[in-house]
Amino acid sequence: MEDDFVTVSRDDEQARRVAGLILAFSNAKHALSNEELRNTYYPQASDEAFRKAFRRDRTAMSACGLSLVNVASEGQPGLWKVDEAASFPGGGSLSSKDALVLDVACAPLTHDPSFPHRSELRLALAKVDGSFGPSGSLERLFSGSGIDDGLLPPLLAALSGRREAVVTYQARGQEPRERRLRLYGSFGLRRQSYFVASELRDDGSWREPRVYRLDRFLSARVVSGSSYRIPPDFCVGDYLRLPFQIGPEVGTVTIQDLGCTEGEVAAELDRRGRHVDGRGGRCWEVGYSDPEACARWCVAHRLMPVGPREVTDHWDRVVEEACDA
Repeated sequence: MEDDFVTVSRDDEQARRVAGLILAFSNAKHALSNEELRNTYYPQASDEAFRKAFRRDRTAMSACGLSLVNVASEGQPGLWKVDEAASFPGGGSLSSKDALVLDVACAPLTHDPSFPHRSELRLALAKVDGSFGPSGSLERLFSGSGIDDGLLPPLLAALSGRREAVVTYQARGQEPRERRLRLYGSFGLRRQSYFVASELRDDGSWREPRVYRLDRFLSARVVSGSSYRIPPDFCVGDYLRLPFQIGPEVGTVTIQDLGCTEGEVAAELDRRGRHVDGRGGRCWEVGYSDPEACARWCVAHRLMPVGPREVTDHWDRVVEEACDA
């Protein structure tokens, strides 16, 4: 199987979010608003959940040496920038033990295609390793990713700087074609990165946003002098899919709650499917693209597919494998 489903903990989610926030603020040319931050990093959070999560993330960022300050006028929504005076006061230094801890903790993300800032992280770790003598870390960090990471810097620069990008993109089953895009957001799913973007039509208008897969980009460059604003009603969460829904839909599966489904999982099924009558508990009907991935996802979240047969057969086999192990 190409990708097994891996459960991501809340700590993992926060670590990735904080890493993204640190990079975004480090590269930002202007203060970032609550609206921008919420749409990009907290797309499914309520107002109160966003405030609490962002407060926790600011604390974590400060612990990493990057502090933020709210520069919005009194009574206005938050507008955040780096607090130069409070960030890295007096400089800092790493011991060889600190460098080793950083390597061990961060190296797995450098090989994770769903982490969009892995290229910058590799360079940062290589600089740290270089300060403590040659160790071959650069070659190790850049090997084995399977994706041309030279495409990430211009795409991330276009996204963070609100600059249009001219790309060559090959959609599934089609020939490569040059496109002009406005990138609105990105997300990771099943160890792959995706961008949500609007494409320029031949008549000069912009299409409705759609999802573009990172490994289908063949080239990318930022259009200097261009600029745009992300629509205020845009939410990257509207474009997320369940892990087994990537690709053309091949069928509909009925999934039954066994009585121990977490609230977040149930909410995702509510968003991506619909409730149906079930004898043994709550049931949902959702589309699927990969029957085996669907079965494994159900096992991971203590759900049971009721049908069709191609999904239930995979579910039975995965459960048997788990019992044998």
